[in-house]
Amino acid sequence: RVCKTKSEGTVLKEAAHINKSLSILEQVVLALGEGSEHVPFRSSKLTHVLKDAVGGNCKTVMVANVWAEASQVNETLSTCRFAMRLQRLKCLVTPNVMEDAGTRIRALQRQIKDLQQQAGGHKDGSWSLIGADSSSLTEQDRWLIRHQASLFLASPCTSRSLGPLYL
Repeated sequence: RVCKTKSEGTVLKEAAHINKSLSILEQVVLALGEGSEHVPFRSSKLTHVLKDAVGGNCKTVMVANVWAEASQVNETLSTCRFAMRLQRLKCLVTPNVMEDAGTRIRALQRQIKDLQQQAGGHKDGSWSLIGADSSSLTEQDRWLIRHQASLFLASPCTSRSLGPLYL
Protein backbone atom coordinates (compact mmCIF):
# COMPACT_ATOMS: atom_id res chain seq x y z
CA ARG A 1 0.00 0.00 0.00
CA VAL A 2 2.99 2.26 0.44
CA CYS A 3 3.59 2.10 -3.29
CA LYS A 4 0.02 3.38 -3.87
CA THR A 5 0.39 6.39 -1.59
CA LYS A 6 4.05 7.09 -2.41
CA SER A 7 4.57 8.13 1.24
CA GLU A 8 8.06 9.02 2.46
CA GLY A 9 9.76 10.23 5.60
CA THR A 10 7.56 11.44 8.46
CA VAL A 11 4.32 10.65 6.64
CA LEU A 12 5.49 7.06 6.13
CA LYS A 13 6.36 6.73 9.84
CA GLU A 14 2.96 8.14 10.85
CA ALA A 15 1.19 5.75 8.48
CA ALA A 16 3.14 2.82 9.97
CA HIS A 17 2.10 3.85 13.52
CA ILE A 18 -1.52 4.26 12.45
CA ASN A 19 -1.54 0.83 10.79
CA LYS A 20 0.06 -0.76 13.85
CA SER A 21 -2.56 0.84 16.13
CA LEU A 22 -5.39 -0.33 13.87
CA SER A 23 -3.93 -3.83 13.82
CA ILE A 24 -3.85 -3.88 17.64
CA LEU A 25 -7.40 -2.50 17.71
CA GLU A 26 -8.42 -5.48 15.59
CA GLN A 27 -6.69 -7.83 18.05
CA VAL A 28 -8.62 -6.18 20.89
CA VAL A 29 -11.90 -6.60 19.02
CA LEU A 30 -11.13 -10.28 18.32
CA ALA A 31 -10.19 -10.89 21.98
CA LEU A 32 -13.40 -9.23 23.18
CA GLY A 33 -15.49 -11.13 20.64
CA GLU A 34 -14.01 -14.47 21.73
CA GLY A 35 -14.39 -13.65 25.43
CA SER A 36 -10.65 -13.98 25.99
CA GLU A 37 -9.29 -13.51 29.51
CA HIS A 38 -6.55 -11.17 28.26
CA VAL A 39 -7.45 -8.22 26.07
CA PRO A 40 -4.38 -6.24 24.85
CA PHE A 41 -5.72 -2.73 25.58
CA ARG A 42 -2.29 -1.45 26.63
CA SER A 43 -0.52 -2.52 23.45
CA SER A 44 -1.09 0.85 21.78
CA LYS A 45 -2.14 4.35 22.74
CA LEU A 46 -5.23 4.08 20.52
CA THR A 47 -6.57 0.95 22.21
CA HIS A 48 -5.69 2.28 25.67
CA VAL A 49 -7.68 5.46 24.98
CA LEU A 50 -10.59 3.48 23.47
CA LYS A 51 -10.68 0.89 26.29
CA ASP A 52 -13.92 2.18 27.85
CA ALA A 53 -15.51 2.86 24.46
CA VAL A 54 -14.83 -0.61 23.04
CA GLY A 55 -14.98 -2.87 26.08
CA GLY A 56 -16.50 -0.77 28.81
CA ASN A 57 -19.75 0.76 29.93
CA CYS A 58 -20.28 3.01 26.92
CA LYS A 59 -22.54 3.19 23.95
CA THR A 60 -20.14 3.49 21.02
CA VAL A 61 -20.62 4.28 17.35
CA MET A 62 -17.82 3.55 14.90
CA VAL A 63 -17.95 4.86 11.35
CA ALA A 64 -16.36 2.83 8.56
CA ASN A 65 -15.20 4.99 5.67
CA VAL A 66 -15.30 3.20 2.29
CA TRP A 67 -14.51 4.33 -1.24
CA ALA A 68 -16.45 3.43 -4.36
CA GLU A 69 -13.37 3.64 -6.61
CA ALA A 70 -12.02 0.46 -8.16
CA SER A 71 -8.48 1.34 -7.05
CA GLN A 72 -9.59 1.22 -3.38
CA VAL A 73 -11.46 -2.09 -3.51
CA ASN A 74 -8.98 -3.96 -1.27
CA GLU A 75 -9.06 -1.30 1.44
CA THR A 76 -12.86 -1.08 1.22
CA LEU A 77 -13.23 -4.86 1.64
CA SER A 78 -10.79 -4.84 4.56
CA THR A 79 -12.72 -2.00 6.21
CA CYS A 80 -16.05 -3.79 5.71
CA ARG A 81 -14.68 -7.01 7.25
CA PHE A 82 -13.38 -5.04 10.24
CA ALA A 83 -16.74 -3.29 10.64
CA MET A 84 -18.53 -6.66 10.59
CA ARG A 85 -16.24 -7.95 13.37
CA LEU A 86 -16.97 -4.81 15.40
CA GLN A 87 -20.69 -5.27 14.83
CA ARG A 88 -20.56 -8.63 16.63
CA LEU A 89 -19.35 -7.01 19.87
CA LYS A 90 -22.07 -6.51 22.44
CA CYS A 91 -21.54 -4.09 25.32
CA LEU A 92 -23.81 -4.16 28.34
CA VAL A 93 -24.49 -0.51 29.03
CA THR A 94 -25.79 0.37 32.48
CA PRO A 95 -26.64 3.90 33.59
CA ASN A 96 -24.23 5.54 36.00
CA VAL A 97 -26.41 6.77 38.85
CA MET A 98 -25.33 9.93 40.61
CA GLU A 99 -26.62 9.94 44.17
CA ASP A 100 -27.03 13.04 46.28
CA ALA A 101 -24.53 13.06 49.17
CA GLY A 102 -27.19 14.14 51.70
CA THR A 103 -29.49 11.29 50.68
CA ARG A 104 -26.63 8.80 50.95
CA ILE A 105 -25.66 10.09 54.42
CA ARG A 106 -29.26 9.80 55.68
CA ALA A 107 -29.54 6.26 54.29
CA LEU A 108 -26.29 5.25 56.00
CA GLN A 109 -27.41 6.82 59.29
CA ARG A 110 -30.67 4.82 59.13
CA GLN A 111 -28.67 1.69 58.43
CA ILE A 112 -26.40 2.37 61.43
CA LYS A 113 -29.44 2.82 63.71
CA ASP A 114 -30.99 -0.41 62.44
CA LEU A 115 -27.75 -2.33 62.94
CA GLN A 116 -27.33 -0.90 66.46
CA GLN A 117 -30.84 -2.01 67.36
CA GLN A 118 -30.20 -5.47 65.93
CA ALA A 119 -26.89 -5.72 67.78
CA GLY A 120 -28.47 -4.80 71.10
CA GLY A 121 -26.97 -1.33 71.43
CA HIS A 122 -28.54 0.95 74.00
CA LYS A 123 -29.22 4.67 73.63
CA ASP A 124 -26.72 5.52 76.38
CA GLY A 125 -23.89 3.97 74.33
CA SER A 126 -23.57 0.82 76.44
CA TRP A 127 -23.66 -2.64 74.90
CA SER A 128 -24.88 -5.99 76.13
CA LEU A 129 -23.97 -9.47 75.06
CA ILE A 130 -26.56 -10.74 72.57
CA GLY A 131 -27.95 -14.20 73.21
CA ALA A 132 -25.83 -14.65 76.32
CA ASP A 133 -27.48 -15.32 79.62
CA SER A 134 -25.12 -13.51 81.98
CA SER A 135 -26.68 -15.25 84.99
CA SER A 136 -25.12 -18.53 83.79
CA LEU A 137 -21.61 -17.02 83.84
CA THR A 138 -19.41 -17.67 86.82
CA GLU A 139 -17.62 -14.85 88.58
CA GLN A 140 -14.36 -16.13 87.08
CA ASP A 141 -15.90 -15.98 83.54
CA ARG A 142 -17.06 -12.40 84.17
CA TRP A 143 -13.64 -11.40 85.44
CA LEU A 144 -11.98 -13.00 82.39
CA ILE A 145 -14.35 -11.18 79.98
CA ARG A 146 -13.78 -7.82 81.73
CA HIS A 147 -10.02 -8.43 81.72
CA GLN A 148 -9.98 -9.28 77.99
CA ALA A 149 -12.12 -6.21 77.21
CA SER A 150 -9.83 -3.92 79.23
CA LEU A 151 -6.76 -5.34 77.43
CA PHE A 152 -8.52 -4.75 74.11
CA LEU A 153 -9.39 -1.17 75.02
CA ALA A 154 -5.88 -0.48 76.36
CA SER A 155 -4.22 -1.69 73.15
CA PRO A 156 -2.45 0.90 70.91
CA CYS A 157 -5.44 1.07 68.56
CA THR A 158 -7.69 2.98 70.92
CA SER A 159 -9.61 4.82 68.22
CA ARG A 160 -12.68 2.71 68.99
CA SER A 161 -15.28 3.37 71.65
CA LEU A 162 -17.47 0.59 72.94
CA GLY A 163 -18.81 2.20 76.09
CA PRO A 164 -19.29 0.18 79.29
CA LEU A 165 -19.76 -3.57 78.96
CA TYR A 166 -22.58 -4.93 81.17
CA LEU A 167 -22.68 -8.58 82.14
